[in-house]
Amino acid sequence: MLAGACAAQISRPSNRNQIFVSSWNQADSAYVAPQTATTNNAADLPDAPSTAYSTSKDHGNLHSDATMLSEANWRPLTTKEKFKGTSDDLLNPFTQMSLLAGARFSQAINDRPYLGPGVAGYFRRYGLDTADTANVDFIQGSLLPWMFHEDPRYIPLDEGTRKRRSFYAVSRAVISRKDSGRDGWSKSEVLGAFASSGISNLYYAGDRDNGLRASSIRAMSNIGSNAAMNLLKEFWPDVAHKVKLNTWISNIVEKTLRTTTNSD
Repeated sequence: MLAGACAAQISRPSNRNQIFVSSWNQADSAYVAPQTATTNNAADLPDAPSTAYSTSKDHGNLHSDATMLSEANWRPLTTKEKFKGTSDDLLNPFTQMSLLAGARFSQAINDRPYLGPGVAGYFRRYGLDTADTANVDFIQGSLLPWMFHEDPRYIPLDEGTRKRRSFYAVSRAVISRKDSGRDGWSKSEVLGAFASSGISNLYYAGDRDNGLRASSIRAMSNIGSNAAMNLLKEFWPDVAHKVKLNTWISNIVEKTLRTTTNSD
């Protein structure tokens, strides 16, 4: 990724430059609201705090081009938004870069030797990884959330101790927000993990162990991966602020992880 430096300062008008005009009409008792004419001299203004870095407290106001999901602005997704989340995730550049890099890493460590070496092996890995992503996104992020009236998104806590936030993030791998606004057992995540694992056996037929035990292990790994991703979504703004990561870079990741319509 390219990194760019971004800085902004907030100017405050000087009191001595403000002119307030008001009038009261005795005839009709109509009050004319005060009007303000302001002139600013940058040399007279104090230094304002920089907004170049993302924080978990101000990310919603900091990035004007994306509204970040929070408890305050939560609303249930419509049916269209739930299904649109699958295509949005697949077409997201961040997702595609991850799939391309993941296929290269998979080939480098030869974790699936049955897919073969060379360019053909690389694109087989990329194709199957893309199919896995589409499978999981559709089952756990669209179809089952629609059927069970659940929200597939992770809703950040952003407040409290690290321990409390960590426990909250991990627990959201099996607990979800219902469309009614209440929290409950996540059928979409848990049942969806086993359903998507079973479906993947169809396009991995003959290549790997697709027995019950192996399929169950893959389903449990899916749930564990969701828990790890929730931790990233919860603490990403804090990490970006801690390491003073430039807003341009932070915004790319944050828009992918925490937008109001982004599915799991």
